[in-house]
Amino acid sequence: GDPVSLPVRKLAESSGGRVNWADGCTSVTVQGNVTQLWEGQAFAHVNGEQVWLSHPIRVDDGHMMISIEDTAVIGLHKDITQPWSGVNLHRKFYGEGDRFFNLVTTFSGDPHSTRAFAWEAMPQYRDMVIEYGVRGSGVLWRKNATYTEAAVSFANNTIAGVSERIYNAEYVSEMENMLFYKAELTSLLPGTTYSYRVGDPARGEWSAFYTFTTEAEDTNAFSVIGVADPQGRTRSEYSYYRKTLYTAYENDPGAAFVINMGDITDNANYDDWWRYYFEAGSGIHERLPQVTVVGNHENRGEGIKYYNLRFMNPSNAAGLGAWYVSNGDDARVWPIIKNMDNTVYSFDYGNAHFAVLNTGTDWSPFEMRTLLELQRDWLESDLAASDKAWKVLLVHIGVYLQKPRESYVKAILESTIDRCGVDLVLEGHDHTYMRTYQMRAGSRTSDERTYYKKGNGTVYAIIGSAAQK
Repeated sequence: GDPVSLPVRKLAESSGGRVNWADGCTSVTVQGNVTQLWEGQAFAHVNGEQVWLSHPIRVDDGHMMISIEDTAVIGLHKDITQPWSGVNLHRKFYGEGDRFFNLVTTFSGDPHSTRAFAWEAMPQYRDMVIEYGVRGSGVLWRKNATYTEAAVSFANNTIAGVSERIYNAEYVSEMENMLFYKAELTSLLPGTTYSYRVGDPARGEWSAFYTFTTEAEDTNAFSVIGVADPQGRTRSEYSYYRKTLYTAYENDPGAAFVINMGDITDNANYDDWWRYYFEAGSGIHERLPQVTVVGNHENRGEGIKYYNLRFMNPSNAAGLGAWYVSNGDDARVWPIIKNMDNTVYSFDYGNAHFAVLNTGTDWSPFEMRTLLELQRDWLESDLAASDKAWKVLLVHIGVYLQKPRESYVKAILESTIDRCGVDLVLEGHDHTYMRTYQMRAGSRTSDERTYYKKGNGTVYAIIGSAAQK
């Protein structure tokens, strides 16, 4: 079974229950139900009746680990973590075999010669490296990776309507530190397939080997996979994303990279939800670069901070929010703006230029306008400087929307899109598929829906939902 962590002392305090811990036995009383648990035993007593568990109980660092498949313990877990307790109390426990995970490759510079990698590790893995070499050469080079230590929190995934009280100070006691690694490889050969793995040489522990392929010289035709709004909370919900992603890959195994249009998780503050996302994409996330756009769900709370720990994107828009963080007069936008550098960027691939923006949340019009205005001048100069044949803009909340409502993205950015000759704007957020005719200044420039004439305007496309929603 997939183990979970039950911090019994804290749970009982916060839920009004009682805990007695003595001689390896824990008794938890919640709403009149008494559950007794013994370290090392594969059974529990619930109100005096013996219930067999699928795995023996472990106690580690004051936490009791019990298999999620055990019905009696799930019942106790649900009782304790119901919203009536006022605090989200569940903490995901990673088993002994879970050492480092969430491995992903991204673009950080020129796709011909560079590639970036990020992954997460348990706190004991402080000397990790990446080993890589041309596939089949038998030669591996080694590069040290750098890490950031950050406290992460976990969510209760067993009930609907997950409480989002994560931002309360009282939740800090339920957080634990993890290590977020990043590594960038440079001076790679164009059009070359490399093998690589990550690991801890001192411990002799390594991931499996994966491959990636750099962009070939003189690339003019290429395809990409586009997904939007995976936005899950459980493994089951992310199974839809996995099916969508793998179906796309099976139809186009030669795709150059994957574009993810945002709302990667339903709440970017929760570490376990991120892990379900990476698990669902495993086998592809490590091979094809992930070009990610932050959605409104990443922009809530401290979600951008946790997004930035997991992806290494180009830094060519760094510093956009520096002035506002020092001089801005509204703290509502600070959590986003102070962390926005890694969320706004651009890159070239083949004969196309891609620009990625952060459109903020859908909670505050003031916040959205402020954030977009900070990016507008950068976007115009970035697009104007490109000599690529095709220009593509990636945003989560779109210019043209499925629902008839005001679009701040349209109001602030449409004239820039028109002036700079953007060919295609890809959007997410609305969980549907919709595309426009070629458009300019709010009007279509052709009556032919399926005919595209270069320089005749911009096509806007919401690319659907890649998952359950």
